[in-house]
Amino acid sequence: MGFAFRVIASCAIPVALAMIGIIVATYLTLSGIAERQQEDRILFRLENLRTSIEANLSLGFQLAQIGGTQDVLERARSTDSVLQALDVFSGDGVSVYSTDRGVKGEPVPAEWRAAATTGNAEDHWRYEGPAELVLGLPIRNDLGDVVGHIVSITSPEEALAADLPGLLQRLAFWIVPVGLAASMVAALALSRRITRPYHAIADALAGRIASPNPDEPREAAAHAARRSGLMAMADLESATERLEAIDHAL
Repeated sequence: MGFAFRVIASCAIPVALAMIGIIVATYLTLSGIAERQQEDRILFRLENLRTSIEANLSLGFQLAQIGGTQDVLERARSTDSVLQALDVFSGDGVSVYSTDRGVKGEPVPAEWRAAATTGNAEDHWRYEGPAELVLGLPIRNDLGDVVGHIVSITSPEEALAADLPGLLQRLAFWIVPVGLAASMVAALALSRRITRPYHAIADALAGRIASPNPDEPREAAAHAARRSGLMAMADLESATERLEAIDHAL
């Protein structure tokens, strides 16, 4: 039992560690992929909203004069549970439109402005704080000047599309036990296969088998050794009896 336990442990522990490592690596990979997919989806929505705003700017409207923008943002926010808020702020950092009506007319956080300034103006920019993830796109007029930015606000947790990692977490609850059970069964079968010849040798030496397996030389040798031992014991007993008879005769 001790040997079998050691074999099972030597197989099960590496399998468990390998499975945990694979699950962690897969989780991190899928989390990164899911997060990028979620950000791409949000940026696609922002791009559509930006296109609508820039179309109005091309008609000669100022950013703060585009009617219906507030309603458009409200509708977009209501159809996406991931979005906490949508904002449009001017080039000087003042909120012009927002689904959080309490911040309209207020300066946006300095971190947003810094991220918008240091980011690639031709592409999106992002700011990730402890409680929010902000994705933004610059808004340009006909001359190509940046007159504002449109941004989405989500929480870092909600920004992660957790379907794939969540599925992996749920699967791990039965993958690991099943994998461990399978490795233990395989290890037990391996230990029995390894120890079977030695058990047969022990049986042969103990006389628990009538004839050895001809395909197992070690078993045959053990059977022959037992037979030789029995013959030697018989000779010893016979010699002892003769000595005792001589002793009595004297």
